[in-house]
Amino acid sequence: MKNKINKSNSLNSEYRKHILELSDSIVESWHNSIIEKCKSIEPLESKSQLIREIALQVIDLLSRENWTSEQAYTIGKNVAQLNLLNPEYLSLTRESFLSKLDQNLSDDELFILYRRFFRLVVDIMGGYVHSVRENILAEQHQILTLIEKAKNAAENAKLHIEKRNNLIIESIPEIIIIIDNQGNVVYYHAGFGNPRLTDINIEGLNISSIIPKDLFKTFTEASEKAHLTGKYQVITTSFSIQNIFRYFEARIVPYEEDKILAVIRDITDMVESENEIKTTQNRLQEMTRQLISAQEFERHQIALELHDQILSQLGALLLYIDDTTAPKQFLDNFHKLIEQIRTTIYNLRPPMLNYGLYPAIEDHLGYLTNFIRPSAAINFNVPPSTLRFDSNIELHLFRIIQEALSNAIKHSKAERIVISGNIGIDEIWFSVEDNGIGMPYSNNIDLSKTLANNHFGLAGMFERAVLIGGELFCDSFPGQGTKITIKLKPNELIS
Repeated sequence: MKNKINKSNSLNSEYRKHILELSDSIVESWHNSIIEKCKSIEPLESKSQLIREIALQVIDLLSRENWTSEQAYTIGKNVAQLNLLNPEYLSLTRESFLSKLDQNLSDDELFILYRRFFRLVVDIMGGYVHSVRENILAEQHQILTLIEKAKNAAENAKLHIEKRNNLIIESIPEIIIIIDNQGNVVYYHAGFGNPRLTDINIEGLNISSIIPKDLFKTFTEASEKAHLTGKYQVITTSFSIQNIFRYFEARIVPYEEDKILAVIRDITDMVESENEIKTTQNRLQEMTRQLISAQEFERHQIALELHDQILSQLGALLLYIDDTTAPKQFLDNFHKLIEQIRTTIYNLRPPMLNYGLYPAIEDHLGYLTNFIRPSAAINFNVPPSTLRFDSNIELHLFRIIQEALSNAIKHSKAERIVISGNIGIDEIWFSVEDNGIGMPYSNNIDLSKTLANNHFGLAGMFERAVLIGGELFCDSFPGQGTKITIKLKPNELIS
């Protein structure tokens, strides 16, 4: 029979001996219970030794007459590492410890045991809370330190990026302007290498007071379109800055919701260079035109001299030759010479060109039948026309067709040559197409390479086309034949 409860805290030596004897059993019981209970939450096998140490520390304090808060706090810190302080685990702990100790104890001893156990638990919880608080403060300090470092790193990165961007912007030769929706300039970069603009500061001014009215209208329309489409717009203009006339190209880009970013490039040097190139090209074309005109004039003069002088004298000489007594070889060579001179005269100045382009081409095709191979054929698919144009246009078109046909007959080894086209009031076009060996050329012909490869005839066709304001296309590939096309819109109809 159990004795009456005594609220004294004193423990006899038998009680302490009893606790120590059961320590191994208590440690093992609590260890296994905790490990099993935590399987589904957090496996604690790696902390097995710490669990046993906590159990031994609890048993050690329970067996003592008294303990200090520091000793209980030490256990609380170890418990904090396990994160096991909740009602369910406390109940498990109580059962593991007290179920083995309350056997054969008097009511007084049992009361003292329970009271000491719960007081110890309270002290341990104090140590646990204190440890957790220290850990939280330490972690908070680490977090604040990391935040401060991150903040400093971000600030340094921002300063670095701003410095780099400023260096990049300062080295950009283009003018950069940011304009708000009221037309005010909120940012201005004069552009590197623009000494005339460096001393001008338009920041804060309204764009309408800076540029001419007509340009302001164009700029406003482009800005509205940029915001509407979300795509940059390009305008090209020119005006005077400090009494110096300059050309500019502006790319207008939507910036943020209500601003416009304009990147303005001074293109004066480029425009002046292009103008110089155009002037040089025009001079070269004029020189080429004069050269070809001089060549045609010389051809005409030579043809006249051959016809009026040489051919006439040979014809007169023929009257004094007796066919019956003259050697046959002499007569054959004499007639062949006359025929070669007539051919030369014809090539120098086609006589039918005086009657128009169509008769001249038709006559030339009849002339060429004497020179093509018997197996080759020439098809002429051009409607008859009596229209007349400027003599230079007719001459150059004829020469282009003549050269294209000559190349097809002499070099292409073609079996079929087709001449197509139309002589109209609004447009003249011809194409000469063959099924010969072809050439490694396309429409993007480099005249310098063409001349370097001794293709003077092809280069001459392009030059003649340019002189009369026409376009010449060459579509050819090795083994697939050649097609030469000339297109022209005549400026003036003669008849």
